[in-house]
Amino acid sequence: MSEFSIARRLRNSLIILLVVLTIIVVYRLVRDSGMLVSVPQIVPASCLVVSGITGAEDITVDAPTGYAYLSADDRRASLGGEPVQGGIYGLDLTRPDSVPQRLTEELPFSFHPHGLYLFRGNPGVQRLFVVNHREDGSETIEIFRISSPGQISHLETISYPELISPNDVVAVGPRRFYVTNDHGYPRGHWMQTLEDYLGLPLAKISYFDGEKGHIVAKTLRYANGINISPDGRYLYVAEVVARKVRRFEIGDRPETLRRDEVLPVGTGADNLEWDSEGYLWTGAHPHLLAFAAHARDEQALSPSQAVRINPESGATDIILSDNGELLSGSSVAAYWQSTLLVGPVFADHILRCSDVNI
Repeated sequence: MSEFSIARRLRNSLIILLVVLTIIVVYRLVRDSGMLVSVPQIVPASCLVVSGITGAEDITVDAPTGYAYLSADDRRASLGGEPVQGGIYGLDLTRPDSVPQRLTEELPFSFHPHGLYLFRGNPGVQRLFVVNHREDGSETIEIFRISSPGQISHLETISYPELISPNDVVAVGPRRFYVTNDHGYPRGHWMQTLEDYLGLPLAKISYFDGEKGHIVAKTLRYANGINISPDGRYLYVAEVVARKVRRFEIGDRPETLRRDEVLPVGTGADNLEWDSEGYLWTGAHPHLLAFAAHARDEQALSPSQAVRINPESGATDIILSDNGELLSGSSVAAYWQSTLLVGPVFADHILRCSDVNI
């Protein structure tokens, strides 16, 4: 066989390989982005738009008091190079006419909050843990003391090398917590784009033991929301690109996580919140490419969903589903005594739905 024939065969083999790889990548992109998934319109009649808060990306409710804490930041301003100080807001769910109140007015550092978690320790001890993307590029966890509903004060800033690209946080002690790194590379790195569109499993979970950080789980596909089971045995992590929630069993040491179960949710699960009945709730992105377009252009609609997950059976119920006209880019759903709050990544309002009896 001539050298020319060998070269031609190698070239043809390479072309076939590239075509096959391209087909695989396109197939995975179509499948994982939800491009072919229909989004039904399911909106409770009692849903009201609550304005006065922009980018309420995460919400958690103090069940005994019915007081909600919302993590809000104008992310479009930051993307446009003109960041506006973000804040923690409070909303009293026991009052039907209540509106969000800003609780952080004069913090002595740049504050652009992302995920948050309400930790309840010994009687009278409450802490709010918040992921913060500072304007200088540093990543921190801010800890606030809650003295009474709506009364918070900053306690401490924690940063450590394993805090790579933090998204959400769940605390297991006054200074101990898990954090999802939604990417394997830090903010602004060009590899983040490849991670997103190729679905590369480079996301991680870090754990801070009170003194130093540890990477305790790897090979996740865009690790997003994180929460711990009420009995403290399991850690639940949303993999938004994989359209599933992964469950880890926590070992005798918090640094030891064992992969336990996968809960397919059929949508791009974002933050995770528990209700008093033991169900997990998530605000979700059914069409990830639509959400990517919405991130670039506020006029582009991104469908929103609020999904309830049974952690035992894996069954899911879509409680709210909207094509994006009522709320675009939902990232969190928090349920308390028939009231459902749904918050977005970018929009200038949230949804408050009452009399949502399930």
